Amino acid sequence: LRAILATAVLATAGIAGHAEAAAPTEAVLRDKAIVSGDAVTLGDLFINAGNQASALVSRAPAPGERAAINAVHVTNAARAAGMLWPNNERYTHIIVNRDGTPVPADMVLDTLANTIATAQAANTPFDVSYTVTLDADPRTLFVAKGNAPEVIVKDMSFDARSGLFSARITTPTRGASIQRIAGRAKQTREIPVAATGIARGEVLREDMLTLVDMEVSRIAPGTALSMEELVGMTPRTALRVGQPVRAKDMRLPIA
Repeated sequence: LRAILATAVLATAGIAGHAEAAAPTEAVLRDKAIVSGDAVTLGDLFINAGNQASALVSRAPAPGERAAINAVHVTNAARAAGMLWPNNERYTHIIVNRDGTPVPADMVLDTLANTIATAQAANTPFDVSYTVTLDADPRTLFVAKGNAPEVIVKDMSFDARSGLFSARITTPTRGASIQRIAGRAKQTREIPVAATGIARGEVLREDMLTLVDMEVSRIAPGTALSMEELVGMTPRTALRVGQPVRAKDMRLPIA
């Protein structure tokens, strides 16, 4: 009888110990949930997720975006992993922010300009390019953390006469939002201008000139379009800094 009672006491203690060990861990919610990958895990939401940190909760929003996850769904995901989230604050949703790498604004402009130049290549001189201005500042685009920034032009309409265009842009990241933008594209080309004040009769060297982009419609007829037209020549009149040079205002140096 004593042996039976001792066995019963040990068995009861074992059951109690097992029940205590199996008690779910109370989850502690993070102040701010920020994810960098494609999935939201318990470790992204709770400080003490421990071995269950990689347990999946939901798909993450696109880079640079945010999403609201239903609190009931979070509670069920935690319970399935052996954790207890009492939600004492009575949250209805948990906000998750997706980290990402921003796409530089200059890259957006360059991509649009290159897209227009490619489409208009048959009607554009080889030394002419396009400069783009937008009607309004676009929202910043993001790509997934660790990926190189990239812009994709989904479609574009361009009026060569007015220079007006509209387009939809996005990034190659899965789920990335598509943004509609509009603006104007102007034809530009590089021309040499005086990099410093140049006196009449000075023999021009290459380091006395610099190349700048100028709108094609603003380039006066007869303006020198290359360094080769100017180097070794002398101006008939003094040149100011940044002044385009007309070929007729140049002559060979007088020996």
